[in-house]
Amino acid sequence: MFEAAISLINDARKIVVIQAENPDGDSLGSSLALEEILGDLGKEVSLY
Repeated sequence: MFEAAISLINDARKIVVIQAENPDGDSLGSSLALEEILGDLGKEVSLY
């Protein structure tokens, strides 16, 4: 299952990170970190 997630991320060019309505600080921090990591991998990331 982990390999499937890696394959999906590697094959994607654009990725959307979706937040819950009124996210808490941990959720915001995790999303921003994920955006940074995926951006460093050359992905176009949109936070929603």
